[in-house]
Amino acid sequence: LGYVGSMARTYTGRSQGQLNEVARTAILEQADVRQAIEQRLAEWAETRPDKIADIESVRAGEAVAHTTYRRAGVRRLTWHLGAARGGKHCPYCARLNGKTVGIQQAFANDGDTLEGNDGDPPMRVRGSKQHAPAHSKCVCFVGPA
Repeated sequence: LGYVGSMARTYTGRSQGQLNEVARTAILEQADVRQAIEQRLAEWAETRPDKIADIESVRAGEAVAHTTYRRAGVRRLTWHLGAARGGKHCPYCARLNGKTVGIQQAFANDGDTLEGNDGDPPMRVRGSKQHAPAHSKCVCFVGPA
């Protein structure tokens, strides 16, 4: 239930937040709230499955790795860029690269911000990150320190 419950809470919260923002924006723009929400739902039907599959394939693998390391007695983990696996990485993940934490600690905590390159807005961390991914399209991974 831990992984599934976490996923359900994450997507429920994000969905509710997005729909609230769509409604707020429609009200401010004096647009039809129902139509705006229906449009967002239609967008989700088109794009959300692939987005969820991308991030959850990384999250599931990393959650299993984290649990396996912990059960094997590993006490410290290090964050590695996805580029080490042939993927791309972003400047936000570059800030985490090489960071080492205790197995029970987070690499970043809910509400923290990660700095990007000069001129990039800071990225707000959503949810505690004990393993990758840090964000959508993230292909980073953690390994024993």
